[in-house]
Amino acid sequence: MKAKIGIAFMVVALFLGTAAMAGLNTGFLNSSVERNVETEQFSMHASTPDVKEDGNYISIDFGGETSYLRKASYPIMPYESKVMTFPFGTKIEGIDVSIGDVQTMHLEKKIAPAPEAVPLNGAEPKAA
Repeated sequence: MKAKIGIAFMVVALFLGTAAMAGLNTGFLNSSVERNVETEQFSMHASTPDVKEDGNYISIDFGGETSYLRKASYPIMPYESKVMTFPFGTKIEGIDVSIGDVQTMHLEKKIAPAPEAVPLNGAEPKAA
């Protein structure tokens, strides 16, 4: 019986001790860490698109490192993305995006749709 009471007392003391230390550590760490605020700014510019006719459709290419959205039966649309990496623990306080010089083009034909995905097992693709 005394052993059970001793073990229970040790478990309660362990929980209380770690809870107290957790509260002390957060205050200690927050007061000793310097706040370093940095701003990163970059611009992305699209070149003049290269429009190519292919039968009943057209394709659009911006060259360079352009990627394409390819959802079955939807138009194949070019896009560009930027990957930014930050040190572990970085807190991002905000992102501001501004768009300028939007230009509209009239296209004589529709943009080519993306084809259906072909399964690797040779089965027929599902309809969209």
